[in-house]
Amino acid sequence: MYVSGDSAGGNLAAVMSYLDAIKGDNVIKGQVLIYPMVDNRSKAQQIDLSGMPENQKEMVRNMDAGNIGAIDILKDIYVDDDHQMTDKTISPITMSYAEFAKMPRTMVIAAEFDCLNDQGYQYACSVAKHRNDTTYLKYGGMMHAFIDKVGIVPQTQDVIREMALWAKR
Repeated sequence: MYVSGDSAGGNLAAVMSYLDAIKGDNVIKGQVLIYPMVDNRSKAQQIDLSGMPENQKEMVRNMDAGNIGAIDILKDIYVDDDHQMTDKTISPITMSYAEFAKMPRTMVIAAEFDCLNDQGYQYACSVAKHRNDTTYLKYGGMMHAFIDKVGIVPQTQDVIREMALWAKR
């Protein structure tokens, strides 16, 4: 089985892979995380948009504002006496090296204009330290949620093609 998700769904896919791996079930053979939200210990930072036209900056800032503000919602939902934002089931980036070594083959998709870029890249690097079969693709000119634009944005079709080719390997 392969799991996949984008943004918060990428978090869910990573957590599913983590739980499967630590239980030793190894049912999940691969994970595809699309601009995943995998580090909820602190708010993501707005990215530098200095080279972008003003009318486009507002669109990216509005999208990132939702992602930056989401951490407050997650805290209200998940944090209790037993779970903190540093919990591996909330922030899978906090896995130990030994736990990252148990992760299935991994593909991380990133968008150039996305405040979650650093999280996805760091997660991919952490898995790659232990697995040769880790792929990281960053789509230039794209912003968060571009995967939702099937038939509109050509990069979306490319992501789907890359995912299929990766899964066949």
